[in-house]
Amino acid sequence: MNGAIARRYAKALIESAQEEGRIEEAGEELKRVVEFLKGDESLRKYLRSALCPPETKRRLMGEIADALKTSNTIKRFLELIGERKRINALEAIYQYYVELEDNILGKARVHIITAFPLSEAQIGALREGLEILLEKRVIISYTQDEAIMGGIICKIDSTVLDGSLRTQLETIREKLIKE
Repeated sequence: MNGAIARRYAKALIESAQEEGRIEEAGEELKRVVEFLKGDESLRKYLRSALCPPETKRRLMGEIADALKTSNTIKRFLELIGERKRINALEAIYQYYVELEDNILGKARVHIITAFPLSEAQIGALREGLEILLEKRVIISYTQDEAIMGGIICKIDSTVLDGSLRTQLETIREKLIKE
């Protein structure tokens, strides 16, 4: 399925959730469904199969929604994508939903990479500085990668701020080679 269709479904869902004042809750419910399906490969394959009739897909998606105690909005949405054979797009729909949610609620997701562990206080200080810079609420994910040698890399959407020692050394090396 192309991204335009997934984007359209995500937009329709977030508009419905926004009307109910449940944007974040709906996103969390959708995330639980995606994770549930990721965890059950045989069910996921069956739901994506052409051998599974649309009525069965609709019923099963409704049962999943009930089992995960989702809202009626998410249940109806899941039944709809089951009936319309869009289950293959559920992960893409979720990703677009998160993007739309972040835009509406003024959030920025930032991934930090450092060579050495950061304390909670250091992560908090980074968050505060980034919130001032971006004028958004910042959600930080963090990994440690010794390969960068030192410094920090911040990935904000499609922007990468690379202050790693590895990159600085590579830049110096390239300059020396050119001279």
